[in-house]
Amino acid sequence: MVTSEQKVRKWIGERFCPDCLEIKPFPILPGGTLIKDSSGDDLFVFYDVLADKVAFLEGRYRNADSGKIHREKSGL
Repeated sequence: MVTSEQKVRKWIGERFCPDCLEIKPFPILPGGTLIKDSSGDDLFVFYDVLADKVAFLEGRYRNADSGKIHREKSGL
């Protein structure tokens, strides 16, 4: 059986260069992982058991599927 942590790690590996990131466990949610790139931008990735898929919280960050984390200009 594949664990939620393994699903999250696979998702990260398919979208980012894991060697280019700082990856830390963040076990608040299933498979919770905090990733940070070299510019200090971060992304919280976890396994959403209700939706049965990997999800992420990015706050002010966008374009996670592009392989880079970009800071969105705040409209506030």
